Amino acid sequence: LPNTNADGLGNTAKLQAMPNYAAGAYPAAKFCTDMGEGWYLPSREEVKVMSDTLKGIQAEVNTYLEALGGTVLDFSAYYWVSNQHATDFTKAFTMRLRDKGAASYAKSTTPRPVRAMKTINLK
Repeated sequence: LPNTNADGLGNTAKLQAMPNYAAGAYPAAKFCTDMGEGWYLPSREEVKVMSDTLKGIQAEVNTYLEALGGTVLDFSAYYWVSNQHATDFTKAFTMRLRDKGAASYAKSTTPRPVRAMKTINLK
């Protein structure tokens, strides 16, 4: 499954087009798209940008998320991203917000947290 490091929305669309998507073969992506229109599983590069953006303000971000009734970010956890392993399609990548660390894990046997993204046009 070819994918790009920079386009989580496109990667998620490719996963949605897979014949076994509805059967739960890609639960992280499905979790994100089930949130509604425009939601997707971010790519590695998108998580890197998020990590850079949130650097030094993690506590403030989590306070804001809690105030809105959301789930706080665990900056030390590895979150699933939409990038599949290049040679072993049973694996996908994860990214850590604290330091942009990356690792690949088996999709079917390794529980990891998921954060959905949505593009918002500000005018």
